[in-house]
Amino acid sequence: MKRIKMIPPKLNPTHIGFYHRNLSLTRMRKECNRIARMMNDAIIFNPSITCKNNLAECFRIFTNPEKISNEPAR
Repeated sequence: MKRIKMIPPKLNPTHIGFYHRNLSLTRMRKECNRIARMMNDAIIFNPSITCKNNLAECFRIFTNPEKISNEPAR
């Protein structure tokens, strides 16, 4: 908790003034993304900061999946 309290209010999710600024996708846009994924088409970027199932969903890192390695960085 000490570390969390050190986060500036603008970025601290526990701060009373924290809000999402209506950035999450609407239900219709999420449905459009679901269809686009099935068609292998472009999707609308979802800027939502909400995590759903696990910690990995908290990070947005754009990489080439063919270049992913389990070797540590040097």
